[in-house]
Amino acid sequence: MLMKTIRLSLMILLAMLSSGCVIDARTKDVVIGPERRLALPVTEDSDVSVRIPIGEIEVVSGNDDQLRIDLLVLCPSQDSACARRLEDLEFETREDDDGTLRIRLSRNAATSFRDAHLRASVQVPPVRKLALDVSAGELSVGPVDACVEVDMGAGDVNVRARAVRYGNVDLDAGIGDASLAVDGRRLRTRRSLLVGAEVAWHEGRGECDMLVDLQTGNISVALD
Repeated sequence: MLMKTIRLSLMILLAMLSSGCVIDARTKDVVIGPERRLALPVTEDSDVSVRIPIGEIEVVSGNDDQLRIDLLVLCPSQDSACARRLEDLEFETREDDDGTLRIRLSRNAATSFRDAHLRASVQVPPVRKLALDVSAGELSVGPVDACVEVDMGAGDVNVRARAVRYGNVDLDAGIGDASLAVDGRRLRTRRSLLVGAEVAWHEGRGECDMLVDLQTGNISVALD
């Protein structure tokens, strides 16, 4: 019981540090500005990297050749410092020399979103690779036609994917829990210093490698 209490306290502390945010008891339910929308053409050979610093992020499969992101920005009020700071928030994109399409926001640091909350819906058509970079929040990834990688600071990560696509899956929660189910069979978790968890599965026949690296929080992955 003592270790469980210590672990929970560390999770809360590191979540606060990772997000760089100040806890605010006020309800963040006022939408600031119009819904931000992005649509970019991609192909099955595209490598895509998406950086959304904080918030609730849902990733689902798209039904055309456009990668689409719909984003809502919420603050405590229209006249708050949060609203003034984020009223001109917009998407930025670039293509690296290696061809990776990188998508981020015009404000990138988690500290810029103090007192704010983001809700994002990401629709991904078939691409080769999808890398998701989040500082803090809740990330949900449904089955998508892509090799998924996640790098996250604090929060919860839930991934559902098709087992046939993956050859290797490696999950690492620095402080928290990690679980992997393959065709309904739950794999054994390896503990790290009593506060973290790691799961490794290298028995698949697919071409994809999945890596989920979470500093603080819980990881749940299901391969069907």
